[in-house]
Amino acid sequence: MSRQPRTLRSDVAPVAVPGDIAEPDVPKASGRVTLPHHVNWSAPHRVYDLSDCRDRTRVYEQVLREGLADDVRR
Repeated sequence: MSRQPRTLRSDVAPVAVPGDIAEPDVPKASGRVTLPHHVNWSAPHRVYDLSDCRDRTRVYEQVLREGLADDVRR
């Protein structure tokens, strides 16, 4: 029995990344956030602290995986 390769969403759907993400005058993520239900449907009221590396990583992961292009821009 051969093992099937795993297909991730990023393999089939492009991720929208803002063109000015590296610009110093563009505000960077900070503070505490609650993600919209369509992005974080499994824990809709969870508050993430973006100063915490694990929380920040999880937010980026969820927004890129579940979010819409407008969610990436926010």
